[in-house]
Formats: sequence, C-alpha cells, structure tokens
Amino acid sequence: MEELLKHEKDAEKLIKRAIALHALSIENQYLKELFKYNEIDELNYRVLAGKIKRQKERLEVGLSQFKNNDTSSDEKNIFEKFMEKSFNKNSPENTYIRNRARMIILRKTIEDLKKLADIDFHFDKKYFDEIIQLYEKLLQQAQQKANDILNKYKTTIMSLETKLSEKTLLKLEESVIKELFEKEIITPKLYHKFMEEIQEEIYR
Repeated sequence: MEELLKHEKDAEKLIKRAIALHALSIENQYLKELFKYNEIDELNYRVLAGKIKRQKERLEVGLSQFKNNDTSSDEKNIFEKFMEKSFNKNSPENTYIRNRARMIILRKTIEDLKKLADIDFHFDKKYFDEIIQLYEKLLQQAQQKANDILNKYKTTIMSLETKLSEKTLLKLEESVIKELFEKEIITPKLYHKFMEEIQEEIYR
C-alpha cells in the first residue's frame, strides 16, 4: 500500500473505491441474511439487491457511487418499474419493509467499517472515515423516512413491526441453540428438533 501511494497517480481514488466496493459487499451479505430469515420477501430483496448492484457497477467503471452524487435519488431498473405496476411495490408495507432492512444493513455495515478502520493498512484512516460518514448520512436519511412512514401509517406499521420483530427474536433463538449445541449442552437430536421448529416459525 505504501508503494502504491508513492507511485500510483490515482492511488487515493483507488483506495476509496476499494473501500466503497467492499462496503457494498458487506451490505449485500447482510441483505442475504435478512432474506434467509424471512425478514424481507423476495420481491423487496430484489429491489434492494438491484440498488446495491447498480452502485457497484458505477464504482467499477470509475463513476460516483450515486447518480449525480445524490444519495437520496431512487434510480429504477425495468424490474422495479414492473413491480410498481404489478405488485404494489410502493405500498406503505413494502416501503417500510425495505427501509427497515436498509436501516439494519447500514448499521451493521458501519460497525464492520469501524472495525476495519482500526486495522493498519498502511494508508490514512481518513479514507475509511469518509465512507463511514457517507453511511451515517444514509442511515440518517433512512431513519427520517422510517419516522415519516410510521407517522402516516401508524396502525399498519406497528402491526407489521410486531411480525418482523418476531422473526428477529427467532434469529436470536437460533443463535442460542447453536451455541448450546457447540458447547455440548444439548444433544444432536434436540438440536435438530429445535432448529426445525425455529425454521417452521421463521417461514410461517
């Protein structure tokens, strides 16, 4: 990294782009985890995955991560436009589910980036700080959007949030069961029994 910074003309841009691409990969991983635990359905998963993919593609060809550097812009592909017409993509429930997923993903991505920033990669930590600040701005926007949706559709969203919170609790329960099994506190038979029951509840 030291040699790259000395001799590469666009070293700073390359480093920032590499961190931004890695951050998007982190986002994608946490999005898959939410989908795995049924906290987001396939249609909304595809919308968010599509947004991550488009940001990656822009960075890979040397463009800014967001079109016109507008983090609040909502660039849509053909699939998303089709969804709007066919599946009520912009219903309060779908909008809230996607925004909730974004908030979870952004928080976790910020945590991971902060851990990476503590590692000595032989370049200035400010490059991580810039990306972290961007993600904190995105999280702030998502939180404001969540508040707006909740204020407008309080009864609908509170009911939806109860169901989604149950999925989160099941995910924690699964983690505890795995830990008990790894410590040999429960038998393989009980482990499989508990895991099957949790999976049934998750996908119910």
